[in-house]
Amino acid sequence: MRVDRLARHATVHALLEAGHSRRSIGRQLHMTHRTVKRLADAAKSEDLFRGK
Repeated sequence: MRVDRLARHATVHALLEAGHSRRSIGRQLHMTHRTVKRLADAAKSEDLFRGK
């Protein structure tokens, strides 16, 4: 599960750097806008993990 989140974070950031909008990323990756926003707003993948 952690590996999935790390991969999704990297994919979202790669698409953002390539010039894609958050909306188009959500469509391409079949994610909600909130998920894309959370992944995009996390500067580092470690920021996604709370608590543990």
